[in-house]
Amino acid sequence: MTMLRVDNVSKQFGGLKALQDVSFSVDEGTIFGLMGANGAGKTTLFGVIAGQIRPNGGTITFDGRPLAGQRPDQICRMGLGRTFQIVRPFANLSVLENVIVSAMYGAVRAHRLEAATQAGRRALDEVGLGHLADQAAGSLTLSNQKRLEIARALATGAKLLLLDEVMAGLTATEVAQMSETLFRLRQERKLTILIIEHVMGALMNLSDRILVLDHGVPIAMGPPEQVVADENVIRVYFG
Repeated sequence: MTMLRVDNVSKQFGGLKALQDVSFSVDEGTIFGLMGANGAGKTTLFGVIAGQIRPNGGTITFDGRPLAGQRPDQICRMGLGRTFQIVRPFANLSVLENVIVSAMYGAVRAHRLEAATQAGRRALDEVGLGHLADQAAGSLTLSNQKRLEIARALATGAKLLLLDEVMAGLTATEVAQMSETLFRLRQERKLTILIIEHVMGALMNLSDRILVLDHGVPIAMGPPEQVVADENVIRVYFG
């Protein structure tokens, strides 16, 4: 079953063509990677899918439902959660309180504090932060702040996670641990994941398929081993 379908999506900012006729689909339960240099249009594409940026053309369907005209909060409540490149937790709230906010906002709509707290604790346990639930979010290490971002997205009740560089700035050991967490979440939560990542080794190991963008234009798509051998990808990355 197709969880996400993007058809001929384009976005232009003035004279800048950020996305040009981008098309791909993500099957339920898979991990789909987005690859490209800085400025390739990856985060813009995330913004379009999540409803934060209006496309100039094309259509997006999530879980069989068109996303045209939907606000970001409505898309979130449909079951699509995302993280951001720059982590911005509510620094003065506890780790658990950060996730409770998400649980009360998202698809699950846990209006009662007790239910939201339960959902929050589950999400924290799943990303390995359960023991830090009462700590101030602003005191977390970068690695744990990235994990908190994922927990907040999980707590919304997401079926599809859009992960934007959750491994950027991490050590090799932390990257390996994060990859293990993502594999486990996919299996245990039956999640579908769309991931942007510049840590190429991790992206290749995680992804079932990868789409490569170059200045907003799709230049290759397929299994990781096929993509890295593609002439267009080699030209863009190695000249």
